[in-house]
Amino acid sequence: MLFRNPSGPTSFWGSFPLQYKADGSGLVTARADWNYNSTWMSFQLGNLLDAGHQSLAPGQLQIQRGGDDLLINANAIGGNQTLSTKSSFSNLIAINDNGAGAQNYPWNMGVWYGTPGVFITNYEAGTGYVYVGGDYHAAYSLNTNPGGGGPAAELAHQAG
Repeated sequence: MLFRNPSGPTSFWGSFPLQYKADGSGLVTARADWNYNSTWMSFQLGNLLDAGHQSLAPGQLQIQRGGDDLLINANAIGGNQTLSTKSSFSNLIAINDNGAGAQNYPWNMGVWYGTPGVFITNYEAGTGYVYVGGDYHAAYSLNTNPGGGGPAAELAHQAG
C-alpha cells in the first residue's frame, strides 16, 4: 500500500472500532478491547464472493480469547475447504437429508445460493455488545434449484 502512496495518512490500530461488519461478505468481527488477551469473535453469514481467502461455510462462528481457541473454526485447517466437506468441520448447524436427494453433499452445503441467498437480517453494535443474525437456508440448496433451500425451509443463526 505504501508503494501506491508513500505519504499516505496513518492511524493507530487502537483507534478503530471494536466491531466491524463487512457488508459484501457478511463477515462480522467483534472484540472486547485491543489487548492481546481480548476475547473476540468472527461470524460469517453472506454469499460467496469471486475472491479467495473466505470461509466456504456460511453460518460459521469462531470465538477466541488471546491465544486460546474457545470455539474453533476447524474447516479453515488444511484441506477442509473442499465442496463436499466444507460444512462438516465448521461451527454451524449441519443438515443431512439421509439420502432423500434434497441436497448434493450429505452434511454439507453447496455453493449455489440463488437470490437473495445467504444474508444478515439483523445487526446492532453498541458499547460492550454486538448482535447479529441471519438466514442461511439457501446454502443447502440443490444445484438444480439455487436458493430453494433443499432440506432446510428456514435456517437462522444468531451470535452476540
